[in-house]
Amino acid sequence: MITREFRNILIIGRSGNGKSALANTLVNREDEFKQIFKEGSGSVSETRESQSEIFEWNGIFYRLVDTIGLGDTKLSNKEVLYSIAKTIGMMKEGISHLLFIIDSKFNEDERKNFRLLKEVMFESRISNYTTIVRTRFEKFRNRKDCDLDKKNLLSESKDIAEIIWACNGLIHVDNPSLDINSDDDIDVDEKQLRILVRKKDKIKSRDKLLNHLKNNYIGNYKLSSWDKMYLRINNYLENCDERKYEEEEAITIELAAIIYKEVPSFIMTQQASPEKSWWCQIL
Repeated sequence: MITREFRNILIIGRSGNGKSALANTLVNREDEFKQIFKEGSGSVSETRESQSEIFEWNGIFYRLVDTIGLGDTKLSNKEVLYSIAKTIGMMKEGISHLLFIIDSKFNEDERKNFRLLKEVMFESRISNYTTIVRTRFEKFRNRKDCDLDKKNLLSESKDIAEIIWACNGLIHVDNPSLDINSDDDIDVDEKQLRILVRKKDKIKSRDKLLNHLKNNYIGNYKLSSWDKMYLRINNYLENCDERKYEEEEAITIELAAIIYKEVPSFIMTQQASPEKSWWCQIL
């Protein structure tokens, strides 16, 4: 029996940045960009737990995992950790590509996420596997406009500049919605034309990003205890019984200890939350 190997794409970013929309564009279900990952337009995350889908592009099989939004869900720290654990359980091979999603609105929350990414990325040494994806960039086809935007980002702050130079590239895309408002005063032909134009933008963006990932694939990233955690999580998921709560608690504590050892800045950031006492109890 031949076991198929996948290249795993992990998508992270603040809610409302087009994270799930980009995931739907990459998967391109039925060549119609059907919505598999729930897309939202606000700052509250529509993704309550990690979700994965498999797709093939140019002979390469990918497993794409969409995660909860950074810093803007109502999940507790324990729930966030368990979500991370389940993400590991989806990716036996490790992380082939980490996509950090940003959009055109660069506010303080985005800067905060960049600072967190910088600390975590440099401690974990995952920067070589990380690509920054600028979504909703309508001029993504124009090299000069993309270069100018990169120049502006580099001048935003020292933290942002360090991350961009350390990562495996900055890619501009546009993944517009195919839902044309029925209240718009347009006829059927014009509506179909708009949808066709948006589909072409999605196809071009998809090919642009996937070509970048193909040309910059260097293998898979894993925490030192990745394989152990993968087996632990999948054994739990396959044999889930009445001891579910106790097992989830044990898994989150075990993962917290691993992350604290290898990426302590992530735990330090979470300790600033109202649940600090929980972290103090387990570390």
